[in-house]
Amino acid sequence: MRQPIGLIVGFLIFISATFQPLLARTPVDPSPITYQVLANGSVEFFDGTHSIGSIEPSIFSGGWQYHTFGLSMDPTSDLQGVCALNDGVTVTLKATVEPVPGGLHFHYSLMPNQDFSAEAVRVPIYFRYSEWQGSSFQWGPEQGTISTGPIQDESVLGSSNKETLILGPSKTLNGLTVTFQHRQGTLSLLDLRKWNPDLAACFTQDEPVTQSWTWKASDPKNYDFTLTFNRPLGAWSAGSAPPSNGLSGDWHGYFSDGAEKNNARISALIRPGSKKGYEAHFTFDDGYLAYLSRIHPVVTYQKGTLKALYPDGNSVELKLDPSGQTVVGQITAWGYVSPLRMDRGADFKTPRLDQDQNPVTGETYQTPSDLHDGLAVSDLRSRKRAYILLTAGVDEILKGSISNVHSLLVYHKGQLLLDEYFYGYRPQQPHPLFSVTKSVFGTLFGIAQDQGLVRLDQKLYDLYPTYRSQPGWDPKKNDITLAMLLSMDSGFACDNLADSCAMDIYKSKDWLDYTLSLPLNHLPGQHWTYNGTSLIPISNWITEKSGMSISDFAQKYLEGPLGIPQRDWAIGPNHVTQVDTNHWLTPREMLKIGILYLNKGEWNGQQIVSKDWIKQATRPEAAKDQPRDFEYGYLWWIKTMKFGNRTIPIIEANGWGGQYIFVVPNLDLVCVMTAGNYAMGSSFQVEEDFFKKYILTAFYEKRWWRRLWDYF
Repeated sequence: MRQPIGLIVGFLIFISATFQPLLARTPVDPSPITYQVLANGSVEFFDGTHSIGSIEPSIFSGGWQYHTFGLSMDPTSDLQGVCALNDGVTVTLKATVEPVPGGLHFHYSLMPNQDFSAEAVRVPIYFRYSEWQGSSFQWGPEQGTISTGPIQDESVLGSSNKETLILGPSKTLNGLTVTFQHRQGTLSLLDLRKWNPDLAACFTQDEPVTQSWTWKASDPKNYDFTLTFNRPLGAWSAGSAPPSNGLSGDWHGYFSDGAEKNNARISALIRPGSKKGYEAHFTFDDGYLAYLSRIHPVVTYQKGTLKALYPDGNSVELKLDPSGQTVVGQITAWGYVSPLRMDRGADFKTPRLDQDQNPVTGETYQTPSDLHDGLAVSDLRSRKRAYILLTAGVDEILKGSISNVHSLLVYHKGQLLLDEYFYGYRPQQPHPLFSVTKSVFGTLFGIAQDQGLVRLDQKLYDLYPTYRSQPGWDPKKNDITLAMLLSMDSGFACDNLADSCAMDIYKSKDWLDYTLSLPLNHLPGQHWTYNGTSLIPISNWITEKSGMSISDFAQKYLEGPLGIPQRDWAIGPNHVTQVDTNHWLTPREMLKIGILYLNKGEWNGQQIVSKDWIKQATRPEAAKDQPRDFEYGYLWWIKTMKFGNRTIPIIEANGWGGQYIFVVPNLDLVCVMTAGNYAMGSSFQVEEDFFKKYILTAFYEKRWWRRLWDYF
C-alpha cells in the first residue's frame, strides 16, 4: 500500500509544483487595444470602452506655441536634462505614424525657422494614460513603482541611455504593458501628474549636452520610436461600441452646470470590471468640469449604485432605470449637486448618426436653416470652388480625421453658407466658450469705455487704493493700467498656460482679493503672459460703476441688441463675476460676435460698440519682449496665414478644447468652430490648420480666373 500512496502523493506534489505558479499568475486580458490617428499626428488609444491614453506631439507643432528645446545646466535642478523649454524660436514639427507588428512606429522631424544657439534637442512624448497610478516601470537597469502619494512638483522617475522603457502592469487593465523602443539615446520619464494625468518620456540623440551649439534652420532633427503593447492592436472604428448589458455600454445625457444652470452635456463609457463591478470613463462638455475628461475615476459599485470619484471631492453617481435604457443620478461638483439623466446611445461619441444609428461618413449638404435670428442664409452650391472645399472639410470631420468638432459655421459677404453640427449638437444648443469668453468681455469693456465707465489708461490700484496700505505692498504695482490687464502684460505672476493660478482662484473665498494680491514677476507692461484671471478687478469695477451685474450689462448693451437671450455668467464669492471663461453661447450667437467685429461694431444698422474700440482691440497692444508668430490686442489674438507670396491677416478668439471665432476682414469672412478636444490641452494647431486648408483657401483667391471658376 505504501508504494501506491507514495506515488499518489508524489504525483500530487508534482502537479502542485507544476501548476501552482501558473495558477498564481494574473492572466493577461486578451481584449484588444485600438487606436485612432488624428490629423496632427496625435494618436488616441482605446481599450474597447474608453480612452486609455495618447501620444501628443501636437503641442510642439509650431503655430503660436513658439518653443525651443533646451537643457537645464543647473546641477541643483530636479529637471536637469529633462525637457526644459524656453520661449523663443518657432520649431516646426511634423509627425508621421505607421503600423508595425504589435504596435506603431512614430517618426518626428523638427526644423527651426531660424539659426539659434541650442543646448540640446528634447522631444517630449506625452503619455496621457488613465491608469498610471500604481503601475510600475522598468527603464534599462532601473525599476520602480509609479507613486500613488501626493505629487509636489514635476519629478524625474527614471533616466537611462538604454533602448527600452516598459510601463505596466496596470491594475485596472489587468496586466497591460506598454513598451517604448527607440534608437540609442538618452531617455527620461517625467511625472507631470500635478497638472494632468501625463507622464512624459523625453529622448535625445547625437547632440552635445555640455555645451551650446548652433541649430541651423537648414538642419532638420529626426527622431524615431516604436510603441508596442502586450495585446492585439488594431485601428479604431468610430461606430464600434461595447455590448450593452446592465450598466455597460455608451450613454449620453445632460446635467445642470452649478450655479449657472447651463444645460451641460455628459457622456459615459461603462464596461464590466473586476469582482462584478464596473469601470467607467466620463466626458464632461462643460466649463467647470471638462478637465475631468482627462482623468480616469475610481469606480465603486454597491447595491446597484455606480459611483465615480474624482479629485477635490467631485463625483458622479448613477443607477440603472428599471427599463434598462436610462440611468439617473447626480453630479457633485465644487459643492453643487446637480441631477443627472443619461440614455443609451453613441450620439456624443460619433460625428453623425443616421436614423438607424449608423455612422454617417459622407457629407450631404443642406442650406442653413433660416431661424429668423438676423442671419441671412444662402446656398453654398452656388459657389462651386467653395462648395468643393467646405464639404471636403466636413467629410474630414465625419471620417474622424479631425476629432470632436461640434460645429462648423462659415459666413461670407453677409450670408451664412455653412451651418453644420456633429456629435449630437444642435443649432440652438449653447456651447461652453472657455477663453472665447475673454473676447466677449473685451467687447463689454469697449461698450463700458464708450459710456465713460472705464478708461484704458486708468491705474488699477487707483480703483482699489486700500491695497497700497497693506503690508508688503509692491510700489511697482502702481504702474499697472487696465490696458495692461486686457493686453496681458500686467506683470502679475499668473500664467494660465503654465501654472495653477487659474484653478487656485476657485479655492479662494475672495476672488477679487486673490487677484489684487498676486505678486509681480515682471515689470508692468514689459512681458506678455496669458493671464485671464486678472480680469476679475475690471469686471467688478464695471459692476460697481454701472450698478448692473455683468449678465445684465451684457444683455442690455451687447447680447440683447444682437438678439441673444440672456445667458448666465460664472459668479464667485461676493457676487464677483468670472469673465475669462465659463460663458455659454450657441455657435450662431458666437458668429454674431464675429460679424460685429467684421462690421466695425455695427449690427443690422445699429452701432453696438464704437469703431474706435474695434480698431483698438484688434491691433497689436501687448508687450513684444520675446519672438512670437502672433500679436495680441485687447483680448483678441492677431495672426496671419500665408498663401505663397500673400499674407492674410486674421483676428481670432479661441478657447480650450477647440472653440474659435475667426474674423478675416480682407475677405469679408467669419468662421466659427466649437469642439470637445479637452484631452488636447492648449493645442490650437489642428483647428487652425483645418481652417486654413478648407475655409480660408475657399475664399482667399480673388483673381479673375478664380471668380470665373466660381461662376461656372
